[in-house]
Amino acid sequence: MARGLQTLSDHELLQGIIGSGNSRRNVRQLAADVLRLMDTHGGLPGIDTIKDIPGMGKAKASIIVCAFELAKRRMIPPNICIKTPEDILQFLLPYRNKKQEHFLVAGLSGSHELKYLDVITIGILNKSLVHPREVYERAITSSIHSILVCHNHPSGNLQPSKEDKEVTRRLKETGEIIGIPLIDHIIIGPPGHFSFLEHNML
Repeated sequence: MARGLQTLSDHELLQGIIGSGNSRRNVRQLAADVLRLMDTHGGLPGIDTIKDIPGMGKAKASIIVCAFELAKRRMIPPNICIKTPEDILQFLLPYRNKKQEHFLVAGLSGSHELKYLDVITIGILNKSLVHPREVYERAITSSIHSILVCHNHPSGNLQPSKEDKEVTRRLKETGEIIGIPLIDHIIIGPPGHFSFLEHNML
C-alpha cells in the first residue's frame, strides 16, 4: 500500500493473490512455482496444473485461476480500435446484466485506440450523479482525443430516457468546450444495445 502495485514484482503480486502458505511450504515458495509454470507454459496454466504444485491444493489453485480469468475478462488488449459501437460491445458484456445502472467512459486516442474503460458511477443515472468533471478528468490528464460513454438499463428497455438525453447533451457541450468530443453514448441491456450516434441523436 505504501509503494503502490506498480512497484511489486510478478513474484510479489502472486504472493498477494495466494495470501499465505501452509505447514509444507511458505507463500514465497508457492508463488515461485506458479511463476515458473507461467514462464514455461507461455501463458496462464490451468487449475489442474497449478493444483499439482506441492503444497498448493485445490482451494488456492482455484483462487489463482479465478484471478487469471477475471483479469482476462476485464483487461483491454493493446491496439484495439473503436470505430463502431459493435467494436466496444465485447468489453461491455460484464455490465449488460447488472442489477444497478453502471455508467462508464471509454477514452480513445487520435487513431481510435481504446486506452481505458472506467466505471464512473453506480446507481440511477441522472445529471447530478454523472458530472462532466468526473467523466472528463482522466481524459484531460491522459491526453485523450475523444471519449464515448455507456450505461446499462437493468429494465431491459434500451430506449433513452429524458435523463439519458440530458446527460448526453451536457457531456457533448463540455467536450466541445474542452476539445475532447463525445463521439457516442451507448445503452446496453439483455436485448442488445442502443447507440445515440447510430440514431443521429448526437
